Amino acid sequence: MFKIPKKNTLYNIAWLIALAMFFLADRFLKNLALHVKSEEIINLIPNHLYFNFQANENIAFSFPLGNQLALFISLILVIFLSTFVFRLYKKRNNQLVATLFSFMILGAISNIFDRLQYSFVIDYLHVPWFAVFNLADAMISVSAFIIIFLIIFKKK
Repeated sequence: MFKIPKKNTLYNIAWLIALAMFFLADRFLKNLALHVKSEEIINLIPNHLYFNFQANENIAFSFPLGNQLALFISLILVIFLSTFVFRLYKKRNNQLVATLFSFMILGAISNIFDRLQYSFVIDYLHVPWFAVFNLADAMISVSAFIIIFLIIFKKK
């Protein structure tokens, strides 16, 4: 049976709380965005960051795919990443990477919930010079960027 070593208990609790907080914050903000009219824009940081609802029927970076194909790809990735994280975590060879992949998985799951319930992903953070996205997208993208960064600098 898989047992958590006592010396890592605080670390495990901390990352589980962080994962739960980000996931719940994303679900709360998506629910809030649904209740904000799409014409209503809330100015969070003037000229830089706005909060407003936008239905995103595409996948990452607005790449157009049908909802069914996007959902299928998302589910396959979540299953693959979950298996990978479990193996990483069980071997204890890199808890940081396992944690980052866990953030990616929960971000994907949050977006999958949207696709299943609404047939689109709820985006709510609008950066005028960049994109409209949500916290789940940020969890996925930032985690992927950090993993790539760690891989590049580990080889040097």
